[in-house]
Amino acid sequence: MSDEDFSEYPESLSEIKASNEWDAKQWTPRDVLLSMLRDIDSGDIETTELIVAYRGTSKEDPDPDAGKAVHYRAATDFTCHSAMGILETVKIMMFLGGHEKI
Repeated sequence: MSDEDFSEYPESLSEIKASNEWDAKQWTPRDVLLSMLRDIDSGDIETTELIVAYRGTSKEDPDPDAGKAVHYRAATDFTCHSAMGILETVKIMMFLGGHEKI
């Protein structure tokens, strides 16, 4: 495994538990990112579009007690409408409590 290849990175116990129970509270944001990198680098998932949304505070925030800001990163050439479609699909999946294809 090279520094940039996560295909053989081991699963954490919290990742295994979260996946088995489909419970997002069981794993950390880092676990999620490592799982995504493992799936991408191993070829299990051919990623064509990616949106990562997260909430947290920044070390540079002058008032960290003011609340946590929502941020996102995107890596693709999709349009705003395509991005909204991805987000709406994920929202439906979360409400249904599963990760099956819709």
